[in-house]
Amino acid sequence: MDINLIEHNANCGPVEIDYYQREQLACSLREIILNTPAYSHYAEMLDGLSPANSIEFLRKLPTLTKQEVLENPENYHRIDLTERQYAVRTGGTSGEILSFSRIKSEYEIERLHVEYCWSTAGINLAQDKGVVLTARVSKNSQDGLTYVDKNQIMWIGCPERTLEQWMKVYQSFNRYGPKYIRGYGSLVGGFFQFIDENDLEIPKSLEAVFYSSDPMSDSEKELIKSKYCANLLSLYGQTERVVMGITCRQGDRFHLLPSYGITEIVRDDGTLIESPNEVGYVVSTSLYPRSCSLVRYHTGDMGSWAEGRCECGREGPAISHFLQRRHEMITNKFGASVNIGRRNSFLEFR
Repeated sequence: MDINLIEHNANCGPVEIDYYQREQLACSLREIILNTPAYSHYAEMLDGLSPANSIEFLRKLPTLTKQEVLENPENYHRIDLTERQYAVRTGGTSGEILSFSRIKSEYEIERLHVEYCWSTAGINLAQDKGVVLTARVSKNSQDGLTYVDKNQIMWIGCPERTLEQWMKVYQSFNRYGPKYIRGYGSLVGGFFQFIDENDLEIPKSLEAVFYSSDPMSDSEKELIKSKYCANLLSLYGQTERVVMGITCRQGDRFHLLPSYGITEIVRDDGTLIESPNEVGYVVSTSLYPRSCSLVRYHTGDMGSWAEGRCECGREGPAISHFLQRRHEMITNKFGASVNIGRRNSFLEFR
């Protein structure tokens, strides 16, 4: 069973998903333990590893925090990979910035899963025109604001968020006539608030709105869905790429992609939470080869397992009562506080 089948087939039930994950995990763990210095001392346990017990084997390994990786990043990099490596850095809005490497094949796996997420909203990323709102103007921009790449995506920089800046963003967006728009929740929410406050029209071509990386308030989501585009979805993931999920169009739960990684929810003491509605820490393990091996990695997010079968009919793991790192508040010495996930507010605050 391949990635496309497990994700695109809504009829895949718990048995099929479990079989797929166990097979992938057994292979992945063997490669990681044999070729990653941080896990090499588990090699003597590999004789007992099989698809039938791979998840149970995984849970014998300790959970891993970002701080532990920061102390010695090279210890978690594979030594057997010959692909070209690319340096990446986490955003760092919650905790310190983590620098590590990726290999080219990771980007292809990522692309397959992202395309699946967009296909649930009727979007073909390779063909449909889209707009992406970003915090910075692309270095390839010729007009100091926009850049259209080979995939028909117009990247629009929003560095200031003034009325004048929003009007320029709106005019570019309107002229381009995209089928979808995406960006940080703070940018997408702010953009549609500007449109609403100024009684502006949006292109009839717009069919989907996606946001990620920071939260959107309930009022912002309701505004977009009621007045501009009912097809509003959120993606969940991290730069570390151990778990990916997408909000359900018929509820507030995040459906996790079972071919992307195995996710656990644990208590403060590290014990597993298996029943629904008990909030704990989200811990995940990637199911595909990576340059940096992050096994049972603490994402910094919290949530609970969703209860019962989803209204949309989809099987598989789903998270509710979801609290991401972006929901954390910080306070300065003057007593002012800000949600660190709203990136423009956080940068101004800092």
